[in-house]
Amino acid sequence: MYNKQMILSFLLLMASVQMSFAQVKGNVQQMRSYNNEISIDQLIDAPSGYQQAQSTTSNRFNVPQAYISNDHTVYLDAKILMNVEADKYVAIFNLIQLGETAQQADELMHKRINGFTADLADLGIPVENVSIDMLSLLPVFEREMEKKLFSKNYNEVPKGFELQKNIHVLFDKSEVMDKIITIGAKHEIYELVLVNYYVEDVEAVQDSLRNEAIRLINKKAKAFEGLGLALSEEYHIVAEKGGIALPGERYADYQAFSSSSVEAIKRKTGVKEAKKTTVYYYDPVTAAGYDKVINPVIAKPVVQYAYNLRVKYLIKPPKEEVKQEKEYWIITPNGDLKPVNLK
Repeated sequence: MYNKQMILSFLLLMASVQMSFAQVKGNVQQMRSYNNEISIDQLIDAPSGYQQAQSTTSNRFNVPQAYISNDHTVYLDAKILMNVEADKYVAIFNLIQLGETAQQADELMHKRINGFTADLADLGIPVENVSIDMLSLLPVFEREMEKKLFSKNYNEVPKGFELQKNIHVLFDKSEVMDKIITIGAKHEIYELVLVNYYVEDVEAVQDSLRNEAIRLINKKAKAFEGLGLALSEEYHIVAEKGGIALPGERYADYQAFSSSSVEAIKRKTGVKEAKKTTVYYYDPVTAAGYDKVINPVIAKPVVQYAYNLRVKYLIKPPKEEVKQEKEYWIITPNGDLKPVNLK
């Protein structure tokens, strides 16, 4: 029989192990575990369903299958991923201003923009790096009740104007983004629409990817010689394809929480769920499936360039030895040569 002290110590030990493991793998992995858990209602209605749910959450890594062509050819691939830090950034903020008149809305908007631009200049971002994109100026309507003798009508009447603009801010250091947001909040500019990332010398990036892919293809072709496989240098076909992943496309979200309630299960009562905070994080393209990653370690959002070079080689068939049959001749007493058939 186990006493209560031993059981309590065991539970505390298991809890500490679980907490330390969660710290290593991070909340994103923890969230996946929570999402795979069976719900409270299912535990109440069908407790045996927990084992079935657990068995469906396994996600094993499958080794990719190689294939052999049947037309005396072989394909060699080189897949390269390159992480490139952007040279320029453009942050786009949205502004909405209300006013009783169009002039008042415009004046209030200008006051906010001018203050924002002046503080950006103190930060080192000149006025020419800030551009305004006019979006709309629309009247705002409200409903007023019109009383009549036997009825009531509600009519829409103009009560003011809504002015909407976007501000584009060009800067060249990602670390400045936090300060720009702080300055924007000072002038009631809160809505950050998106941040665009720009790489100036894309041609140099493509050259680096192509050269590295060619080096890897030649290395693989050389390695195949160790298998006695002769690849024809005269006959081969080359194809290439590239892609790009921008940071704005690589953000994911999750909700990290655990909503388990033992007491609710015991009482078989309903559970009112609280609002869960959604967390966003940068989820870059990983190295999985690539032969090489250039600049593999990244500590900030980057522009990711992918490149695939495929070469189709003709396999040289082995040379067949031509057997030469021997011929025998005799010389007759008259000096003539006659073939002799020995078969």
